[in-house]
Order: sequence, then structure tokens, then C-alpha cells
Amino acid sequence: MILILLTWLLPAWAQPTAIIDQIDVDTSGGQTRIRINFNVPLQYTNHSPLNHGDKVILQMRPVLTSQTQDIDYSQQQSLDWRASPDEPPQFVRYEGGSPSRAQIGIYFDGVRDFEVQPSPDARSLSILLPKPEQVTPPTPEQPIQQPPGDIPAELAPTPGAPQLTGRYVLNLESSTEPLSLPDLSGLGLQGPLVLYATQSPIDGRLWNRIRLGFFPTKEAAIDMQRRIQTQYTRAWVAVASDAERQEALNNGVVIEPGKPGMPRRPVMPRQPELIPSLPALPQERLDNLMEEARQAMAGGDYARAIQIYTKVLQHVDTGEHQSASEFLGLARERNGQLAHAKLAYEQYLAQYPEGPGAERVRQRLAGLTTARMAPKEKLRGVERDQEEPTWDTFGSFTQYYRRDTSHIVTEDTSTPITARDSETRVNLSSLTTDLDITGRRRGGPLEIQSRFTGGYEYDFLDEDEGSGDISRVSSLYVDLQDRTHDVGGRLGRQSLSTSGVLGRFDGALLSYQWLPKVKLNAVSGYPVDSSKDSTDTDRLFYGVSADFGTFANTWDFNAFIIEQQIDSITDRRAIGGEARYFDPVKSLLTFVDYDISYSELNTFLILGNWNLPYQVTMNATIDYRNSPILTTRNAIQGQGVETIEDLRKLFTDDEIRQLAEDRTADSYTYTLGLNRPLNDRFQISGDVTLSKFGDTPASGGVEALPSTDLEAFYNLQLIGNNLLKEGDIAIFSLRYSDTTTAKITSVGINERYPLTNAWRVNPRLRIDYRQNEDTSTDQWTGAPSILMDYLWRKRYRFEVETGGEWSTRELLAGSEDSTSYYIYVGYRADF
Repeated sequence: MILILLTWLLPAWAQPTAIIDQIDVDTSGGQTRIRINFNVPLQYTNHSPLNHGDKVILQMRPVLTSQTQDIDYSQQQSLDWRASPDEPPQFVRYEGGSPSRAQIGIYFDGVRDFEVQPSPDARSLSILLPKPEQVTPPTPEQPIQQPPGDIPAELAPTPGAPQLTGRYVLNLESSTEPLSLPDLSGLGLQGPLVLYATQSPIDGRLWNRIRLGFFPTKEAAIDMQRRIQTQYTRAWVAVASDAERQEALNNGVVIEPGKPGMPRRPVMPRQPELIPSLPALPQERLDNLMEEARQAMAGGDYARAIQIYTKVLQHVDTGEHQSASEFLGLARERNGQLAHAKLAYEQYLAQYPEGPGAERVRQRLAGLTTARMAPKEKLRGVERDQEEPTWDTFGSFTQYYRRDTSHIVTEDTSTPITARDSETRVNLSSLTTDLDITGRRRGGPLEIQSRFTGGYEYDFLDEDEGSGDISRVSSLYVDLQDRTHDVGGRLGRQSLSTSGVLGRFDGALLSYQWLPKVKLNAVSGYPVDSSKDSTDTDRLFYGVSADFGTFANTWDFNAFIIEQQIDSITDRRAIGGEARYFDPVKSLLTFVDYDISYSELNTFLILGNWNLPYQVTMNATIDYRNSPILTTRNAIQGQGVETIEDLRKLFTDDEIRQLAEDRTADSYTYTLGLNRPLNDRFQISGDVTLSKFGDTPASGGVEALPSTDLEAFYNLQLIGNNLLKEGDIAIFSLRYSDTTTAKITSVGINERYPLTNAWRVNPRLRIDYRQNEDTSTDQWTGAPSILMDYLWRKRYRFEVETGGEWSTRELLAGSEDSTSYYIYVGYRADF
């Protein structure tokens, strides 16, 4: 709270709209989850390399809305997350892009195995990293642990059993339904291999998986993938944790040369008895895990709670096994895993047959046995952890100097003597200072988080040449979460892209977890068009919404109703919602926004991703929307006034509403994209986009605007890994645009080259050829650039980028040659 009070006293700071909001890192389970949250919706299209390297480059497609169509997607952005013994201490960078394509790079501290998990709502994306093995000194009671890459001693098979080494596996099938172990005898596999079933939580859902392992190298796994790709077209390479390998050796089926075929048998969800084979956890770490699990239970994230309680039970008991065993059964019951829950309760009673906990467990077990769902209220008699709350403050401070200079030479051949004009000017010379600071109180039933993001841009140019100093506040809020009563709220400047809210606003958001699968929300505030604006009380909105799910382990829903007033008249009144579907093979997002005041469909959006056979992935978009979104405020356009109140002096309310509709056009966008790996080093991707922007009629003294033709955009990319050096990535791109005004062909190359672990270099080159439809003239443009960054002590990052653009344009009577140069240099410090 002190941080929020202090930040109100700070000057406003300048910062353009950041594409990435923040990064959350979860280390509670057997793997680290890096969750990247977006401020604007981004649809995942592909990534490279596929699952192994010191970096991963994500290709994203911005989802253009009325709130994001004016965002500058070219501005780069770097974010770090706080390092700890359980986290890789590296950074995420938004590497720029355009309204049609964007790139995000995740850089690790070394070569890592990883898995990319897009979110179906296009508002986040997760990277999963298997945790490195912890090698501890031997004691008389503890055998020496093996180094990473080999099976630890406690996981080794019994003498005489096949020796299964390595940690690479093939994921053959994935489903939310029970699966069957297949008969692989006809494939002629050369063992020893183990075929097994496992489960993995993904965004709160639990998936059954059939896997084949273990391979000593990634190349061996890929070779096997190619051999069986006819039968298993969606197979992919993964890395198994020690816990997964232990489960596989205990419960899997070993395949050996000459072994007879295995009959198909159902693989029912199961929870084998957890034997504490790992060393005892430090008390502070154990307390943190139990608190995280409690918060996950209170928030309805039962899959995460299952993961944490399972981790606790894998370590030697130091006093929490009884509670963890009880709550593990409860978490599985509330997650709909009744067979798991029944077995967990039985195992609890076998180990703890007496006491209040045993009585509660018997009641719940009896409820399962009689096919009745247990009540959802919290268990009586279970005391919450009384951990002392602690404050944590972290953030980043950045400064960048930017300079842009252009030189234009124009020749006029319309006269007998060619006239030549030359102009040189500085377009930009500024120093930007940014601050992003977060204060967080954790522990106990009440969690508090406050955040300030903003900056100040000082313009070195004269007043008549530059835009002047700019100050902005992007976010400034306090967030409270009461885990005891399942309520929470956020107050201040914030952004929201759900529940009918149109982006950034000054106001409050309240939430209440009414039922495990029903969350109620209320929101009210003043819209903020730009982060440089102060609070505008002339516009006020308020609304309610509800989140439902997850159902059938795949479906989530949201429904909202919202109203917005401007100068005491209705600006917008809308209903709508989202439907989200997600499984390991496909995902779907559908969004609808309908204005019941104007009886107009504002937005209808469908985003889909589908993993096809032979490692082909497909993404598609169907997007209809009003542009800009229909509000009464649209009537101001072209009228020479700033407020609706001023406009009411000229027109009636009905006339103003008609002007608003006249200034609002409709647009249609359809996109289809495909991506496929060619081999270990190359993958190819491409997409086609068709779009059309509607016309607007003349009214109120504003001229009519014609509609565009059906415009087409074609993109093709070839992505290569390890071409010049281990760890490099090269992206070769070809783009063709057939628009109403011009036909544009563009080719480019983007190379990321690691000089050392700390030094990286990123040269880029783009060449465009434009044919203007209206004047039958053409234009050539070349744009080379290079970016270098250096990481010092894992907390300080220094960057310098320089480049230019050269173009020659044919005019109706002459030509124009332009040259521009830019440089930006700066640093970022994390604390």
C-alpha cells in the first residue's frame, strides 16, 4: 500500500503501450512454467526451434480491435523475471513487428528443453521447462545421486531388468478421456523401451498421455518419431522429469526385441501410492508450497493444487504429509477425478485411521461411494497456515536515447530545366526514462499487489520541430485478494480486455468466486484513450460479468453486460461473451459484442489453432467488427468540437446517434495459416489474409469515404536453426500485398546470432518494391539494421541498435530519393 501512496506523488512518466504486460513464473511443480501475459491479444502461429535450444522465437499475429488498431507494434520491449534457484535467470523480449505479424523471443541462460503452450484466449502464452536435477552431497543414509542425463539410483530398475537410460520420450497420444495402451508389436521396435501412461495439467485441465521412452538423445527420439509417423502422425518429442520416469518404470510396459504383442487395455486415471523417495524439503520451502497449494484451492485451480500436494508427498515427511494427503484427495474430487479421489482417500485412511481428519475423509469417501458429490464448503476443523506476511518489491529502470535523421532529394522534370530540391532534418532526438515497479505482499489469507508502469520522454528538438516532452502513466493500481472469502479487487489505472471493457481505464474491478466453476465480476470506471491522459469524468462505464468453467476439462465461458455514459447520454450499451475450447490438438476462441442500444453487432471473432497429422499446424481467423467500435462519441469526428455536450448545441440527440453510425464502418478479415517442420533444422510457414473495409456515407458536413477492394496479403517464412553456429536462428520471409492503392512485394532476413552467452547480435535486412495503382509509379526501399545486446551480471542489459532506410520513388514528373538513419542506445537495470 505504501508503494501506491508514493507513486501518486511521482511525476507522470512516458511509455508507449507495451505489448507484454508482465511475466509470471510458477516453480511449484515438477517443471517451471513461464507465463507471458499480453496487454493486447496475440494469436500464436508458430515457434522455433521446436523444443530444444538456448532461445525460442514465437511468431504471433496481432488481433486487431478498435482498441488496438492504433498501437505501434514496431516498438521493442524487454522484460526480465526475478531469478531464484528454481528459475532460469534470463529475459523475454518483444522484438517488434507490424499490425499483421509480431515476434517474441525468450532467452535462457543455456541450452534448455522446453514446451510451448499457447492460451486459447490469445491473452497469454506459457513456456514449460523441466527442472534440472539437484545433485546433493551423499550421506551415510543416502546413496549418491546420478548426474543429469542418467536415471538416478533410486529410479534404476531392479537387477536383471532392461537398462532404460536417457530422458527423451515420444508423446504418442493426448486426450482428456481415458486412453488405452496400444499394441506396438507390428512396428518392429528395437527395445528396450517402455510404453506408459502419464498425466499433465495444462491451464487448469488434466490430460492423459501415452508415451514411449526413454531415448538417450534428442536425435534418437526424432529418429523413432520418423519411423512411426505413419501410425502416429501427431507424435512429438518431450523431456520426462524424474517423477514421470519413476511412474513409467513402476507402471509402464517394457518392450523388448522378440516380445509378443501387448493386448490393448484401458489406462484408467490412477494415483499410485506416493513413496517419499526425495530428501526432506527445507521448512521455508515446504511452508511456501503449502501456502501456494492453499491459494490454488481457494482460487479453484485444483490441477495446480494436485501438482503441489503431489510434490510435497514425494519428499521425506517433516510434518505436512497428513494435511497434504487429505487435501490431495479433496483437490482431485473437486477437479472431477473421482477415481483418483477415492484411491487417495483410501490411502489416507490406511495411513491415518484415527483423528478428525479421518472422520472428514470417511464422510467424503462415503459420498463418493454412494455416487453423491461432496459439498463444496471448506473443511471444518482444518486450520490455515499462519505464515507471517512478507513484502517483496521488484521492478526495472530503463533509459534509451533515440535519434532519427532523414535526407530527401526531389527532382522535378516537368520544366525545361530540372529543378532539384534537397532537405535534411532530424525527425527524433529524445531520451526516454521508464520505470516499472511492483510491490507484493504474500503469505496469510490476504494478498496485496501494487504496480506502477510509466515514464518520461524528454525531447531535445526545438518546440517547432519536435513533439515536446511527453509524460504518461500506463498502470497504477493496487490489487487485493482475500483467499479466505474468495473475493478480490483491483483499484486504479489498469487494462482489461474481457467483460466488455475496452482496454485501459481508471476505476475498480471486483471479483467473487461464488462456486468452484462460477466467478462473478463487477467493473466500473472512466475510459482512458491514451496513457498520457488524465482521468476524464465525462465518460463513465459500469458492468457485470460471470466466468464459467472449466467444463468437460475443455470449455470455459464468459458473459457480460455493460453500459457507458458520455455527458449524461448513452454512449454504449452492450451484451456479449466468450466461449473457449482447448485440448492438446486444437483450440478455439469465439467472442461476441452486441450493442443493444444501437441494435448493432460490434464484434464477432473466431480464432482457431489445430494440430494436424505429420506435424502440420493450422491457424485461422474470422473477424467481423465495427471500426471504430460503435459509440455515440464517434459523432464528434469531423465536427470541429471536442465533446458531445458541444455537439448537442448543433444537433438533436437522435441526429447525434445517426452521425455516430455514419462515422462507423464495418470491416471483415479472414486468415488461414499453415506451419510444418521440414527437418531438424528447417520449418516453413505461410498464411493468406483477405480483408475489406466498408464505406461511410456523407452526413453532418463530413464527406463520404469509399470502401476498399477485397485486399489480399500473402506471407511465406522459412525458419532455420543452427545454420552458422549452434544456437542461431535465421528467418527468411517473403510477403506480397495486393491492396486498393498499391501492390507491394517484400523480402527479408532476420538472423539471431549468439557471440557468447552474454553477447548477442541481430542483423536484419528488408527490401520492398511498391507499385502504386493510382499513379502507375513505383518505389524501391531497402532497410538494413543491426541490434547488439550485452547481459552483465544477469541484472543489467545494454543495447544498441542502428540502421537506415534507403528508397527511390518515381513521381509523375520526376523522382524522389530519401535516406534515413537511426540509432538507439540504452540500458535496463532490474532490481
